[in-house]
Amino acid sequence: MIVGYNGSDFSGSQKNPNVRTVEGELEKALYEMGCINKLNFGDLKKIGWNRATRTDKSVHALQNTFSCKVHIERAQRESDVGMEQFRHKLNEALKKQTDSYTCPDRVQMKDGEIKVFCIIEVSNRFNAKNQTSHRDYSYYLPTFLLAPNTELYLGKLGTSLRPEEQVLRQEDITGQKVVNGITITKRHANEGDQRDGCEDFMDRDIQHLVANPQFLKRLYAYRLPADSQHKLHKTFKDTFEGTKKYHNYTKDMDPNKNAASRYMLELTANEFMYVN
Repeated sequence: MIVGYNGSDFSGSQKNPNVRTVEGELEKALYEMGCINKLNFGDLKKIGWNRATRTDKSVHALQNTFSCKVHIERAQRESDVGMEQFRHKLNEALKKQTDSYTCPDRVQMKDGEIKVFCIIEVSNRFNAKNQTSHRDYSYYLPTFLLAPNTELYLGKLGTSLRPEEQVLRQEDITGQKVVNGITITKRHANEGDQRDGCEDFMDRDIQHLVANPQFLKRLYAYRLPADSQHKLHKTFKDTFEGTKKYHNYTKDMDPNKNAASRYMLELTANEFMYVN
């Protein structure tokens, strides 16, 4: 199945207990259509489930591939028209599930959150994960996050501080300080706030910015200079392109195992663009 989805109201694509996921919705829709036996429902391993890639909470996918073993009538399976009818019914089942899902502040989507674009019969040996040629990811962030601290400091400087304290320290600019001969790299934490698990956890970190409209205008008016763009491209290319080890991104990963390595074909930073 070639599938696209809006991940805003999903806790990731991979099925997990007690949370709403893309795979959970697909499995439920296939079961409601009678394509999954009652004895197999609830355990994706029993139907040989595979996916080309996993996505995290609130991440969207333009195209992701899922493979599984389901019950489809032979006449329907061997006909292009039959498979197209099956795809249409699956999308209707997914849309019905979306319409029945209620959540505060949820944006209603006319065509549903999950859309199956294509269904293809494959051999028993097909594996969506292992037979993927490549994966494309796109990340969006405001350009002011790339601004140096000397131009736009996004910390809480100036909140509850005396005027003489409202001065950038060297460690605020470099992100490092030396203590007893040891260089320490500064890490911005959430200060152990008890609301860390809440959905609105971002609000407490930007209130000092929202209260200053003029500063907000400066933030969104910031554009990355040409030399900074060049440095960004060079950093991506030198740091990530090619085969690198990413064991430090995964808990308890052995750096000497092949599973720790990834091959990046290309990593680029596009020009500034307006969204919405």
